[in-house]
Amino acid sequence: MFRNWLRVGMLCLAPLATGLAAQSTGADELAALLERAGASVERYFSQAQSLMCLEAVTLQTLGPDLSPDRSPQRRLQYDLRIAWDDSTPGEAQVQRQLVKVGSRPPGPRDKPGCMDPRDSAPEPLSILLPANRKDYSFSPGGRGRVNGRNAVVVNYRSLEQGPITAKQTGENCWSAELPGRERGKLWIDAETSDVMRHDSWLSGIYDIELPPSKEKPEREIMTISRYDNSTVYRRVTFKDPDETIVLPQSIELLQVVRNAGNVRIRHTFSNYRRFLSSGRIVQD
Repeated sequence: MFRNWLRVGMLCLAPLATGLAAQSTGADELAALLERAGASVERYFSQAQSLMCLEAVTLQTLGPDLSPDRSPQRRLQYDLRIAWDDSTPGEAQVQRQLVKVGSRPPGPRDKPGCMDPRDSAPEPLSILLPANRKDYSFSPGGRGRVNGRNAVVVNYRSLEQGPITAKQTGENCWSAELPGRERGKLWIDAETSDVMRHDSWLSGIYDIELPPSKEKPEREIMTISRYDNSTVYRRVTFKDPDETIVLPQSIELLQVVRNAGNVRIRHTFSNYRRFLSSGRIVQD
């Protein structure tokens, strides 16, 4: 059993934004692409005001070679509700109701694990909002395809770094934030300018000092070498009124931390529904 679990907050970084550093003749084209993608993200926030879906989560601990160890997978299923506040469009309010642990309903002894999903979720696509384009450098990344559609690939990296912080969130559970230590890649639909895939990873290897606690009063250092996150989006059609919104299809996370163990987490989203002002639920 691992002595500690450390959860790294790659989505809780410095304000996500963009700054064009390109000097080539393609800079204008890149700027125009980011403007179109930013407008698409703004439409996404305005359309997806209140959604529900089914979220399936699989957590697998890994050995030193990143292959699954002998521990059983932890499988969870939630009814997930997501809402965006107009005043802070990049911050999603998340409510999860656990409906299954493995293949059975949850019981009184089913306590949340250190790596279980949180009830807060900064939206990573807020990096493209017009008001935020100043803290990242973007560069062309070629062409690609996602779900059979042609995409323009854009690389990005953080321009500034903030202090690394850590806090205890439970018994043998810690969380850490590494502001500005992110690199990433966006796949933007060549026709619609919707983001179809978003990958991010740490820009280096970092030491994290855990604050002392009653259980562990001595100073302890953990080293994180990987935090890879990949989100794939798909088009979801709603009726009455008719709308098509690009929403997450899956998220895959790989975290590698010395002294805290390694873990791979996969989220899949299905059965999207939309709450309307009249109170009816409309399914895709």
